[in-house]
Amino acid sequence: MFDRIYVDTIENLVSIVECLASSTFNARVCDAQAVLKNKGKVFQRLEDMAELFQTHVGSDLRGTVGPPLWSLLESTWAARHVFTHRDGIVDDRYLATVPTATLSVGERLTVSGASVRQAFDATTRLCEAITASASEGSRDNLGFPPSHAGLLNAELPDELSLGQADAFPQLHGFLHHMRHNHDL
Repeated sequence: MFDRIYVDTIENLVSIVECLASSTFNARVCDAQAVLKNKGKVFQRLEDMAELFQTHVGSDLRGTVGPPLWSLLESTWAARHVFTHRDGIVDDRYLATVPTATLSVGERLTVSGASVRQAFDATTRLCEAITASASEGSRDNLGFPPSHAGLLNAELPDELSLGQADAFPQLHGFLHHMRHNHDL
């Protein structure tokens, strides 16, 4: 039972980042639709998302999150891909992304409560970085205010420490639910 909850949590964390990053990017970049054309679900791909934010928003998500947490996020995104598209069976792509993995191709990936808590904390930090980029200056949009800047002033409870992300009620509700109902 907990295995499924843990897998669902990993998938939900990636979905939250996808929604938050897409919303923020579209609010910050004047020609976002042109930039995103033919890129598919770019906000599900961690490295591609980071490149977009670096290039078009002027925000270094990797640097803000820091190398240890970024590495954990890469592992989380790779695990999400395996759970979503490979029914939990490790493939070459997973092993290339997570070089420290002790599994082999064809083995089943499992996730523990501890790893979900670590993913939760790293994802929280990434959400903070994305949210902070909504109020930063932009090389592409000098003087162009983010469309939801006025909403980014309320703070979440300290135990979630997401800073200004209260502008995204689904994110707040999900994180609150997970923190309090699943001992994260």
